[in-house]
Amino acid sequence: MEFGFPNSINPLILTNRNEDPDRVFAMVKQVQLDFMKATLSKKMLSICLVLLCQIFLTCERKNQMMPPNDEIKASSKLYVANSGSNTISVIDADSDEVIQTIVVGQQPSAMTFSSPRKQLYISNFLSKNISSVDVLTDMKIDDFEAGGVPLKMDIYLQNRLLVLIQRDTINYWDRPIIVMDLDTKAKIDTLELSNPCAYLNAFAIVSDGKLFGTGFHGPFCDFIPTTPLIYGLTERRILGYMTLAGTELVLSSDEKLICIVGQLHSNFVFDIKRSRYAKVGGIPSLGGYDSLKHAAFSVAKQKIYISEPMTRSLLIVNSSSYAIEDTIVLGFTPASLVVSMDERKLYISAPNENQVTVFDLETKKVAKLIPVGQEPKDMVAVNL
Repeated sequence: MEFGFPNSINPLILTNRNEDPDRVFAMVKQVQLDFMKATLSKKMLSICLVLLCQIFLTCERKNQMMPPNDEIKASSKLYVANSGSNTISVIDADSDEVIQTIVVGQQPSAMTFSSPRKQLYISNFLSKNISSVDVLTDMKIDDFEAGGVPLKMDIYLQNRLLVLIQRDTINYWDRPIIVMDLDTKAKIDTLELSNPCAYLNAFAIVSDGKLFGTGFHGPFCDFIPTTPLIYGLTERRILGYMTLAGTELVLSSDEKLICIVGQLHSNFVFDIKRSRYAKVGGIPSLGGYDSLKHAAFSVAKQKIYISEPMTRSLLIVNSSSYAIEDTIVLGFTPASLVVSMDERKLYISAPNENQVTVFDLETKKVAKLIPVGQEPKDMVAVNL
């Protein structure tokens, strides 16, 4: 690259011929260096100005394309565990259409979602392991061992996966909760919360570190108050017991109420914010005991929805008065229930029909039938 030099250097060289040549050469080199620095500085400044203008114009175009904050709509998806086809159906919650099918382990049953990790965890009953799925790509990441038959799961402290397992296939009551590190997928602790007089069926963890569990009494053990229980994960000890047992336990999104279902004649609601975790409501069961029975809360509508498989119906319960407001005859056997993120729809899995029913909570009518895999049971709604 050639550079032009100021004319003032020429007289210096011409009129000072008696100067030491080395000194003159050094002076010339210094002038050259100063000139190059000045030239490069001007060029860099021009380049920076051009780049800043481009960045500004790009941001301006993006701002024009982006809708206002109140118009931005989050993406919601529903994940359905098809226990008969070893797959997970991914449903777009806006269109209520299946957009992806993910192959997992044998007989997927329970699921839980980690929002910070954007990962879904699926317990596979027959293959005795757990599958993890990336909800951004809807691709399976890996499978890892559970140490037994995984039954139910929940997340604690973002990186802890608690898994209720059936450790011994002969002793029905041998059901510990395994604590796993999600970074290493290794077991780091075991909570022995079941015994011959009481075994767990389900549990849920609230944000303050309390674990609520429900299950059944063993034979000839009705006099021992062992389930449901409250366990402090921070204290590492049992904090108390609630009366009555069941097959399923559902926590409201505001962490105020727990509904225990699966009893022979009743479903029960507990206020876990009160002292001693008071039972605040009893809801008659229309069909008695059934392992498929499930419940879901709508905090905004102040409703509890309970599936009744034996009578093929849906109970709509007021979560303040605990009175049954309506009984909807569905015409199919319902299982798992999930309220949509906007609380306008209720998704109902139908294992015998291999479909998910979309129930409009405003009109109280079936809005759509979504074909999925075989024997769909557990479902999880995810907001991205």
